[in-house]
Amino acid sequence: MKKTILMFSMTAWILWANHSNNNSWIPMGGYTARLDCMDYMEGIAAGQMTKPSKGVTDVTLKDQLWVDFKDGSRIMFTCFPDTIDPRTK
Repeated sequence: MKKTILMFSMTAWILWANHSNNNSWIPMGGYTARLDCMDYMEGIAAGQMTKPSKGVTDVTLKDQLWVDFKDGSRIMFTCFPDTIDPRTK
């Protein structure tokens, strides 16, 4: 059990963005802990809620961050361990 916990705690986390228009995944930043990645994502959400970008209609934050736009598109932000690359099939 200790070995599993140690390996998990050493894993790096990547914040990814996925745009619904072209389903492309873009890495936005790397973090040493999931909590750091989630904190950054929460910062993006707070910024969009207090001073939204042009065309933003809704911001939803749960395990992922969803930013919806007037044109019907959306961007999803999520944190994955560095062992997961959502661009691969």
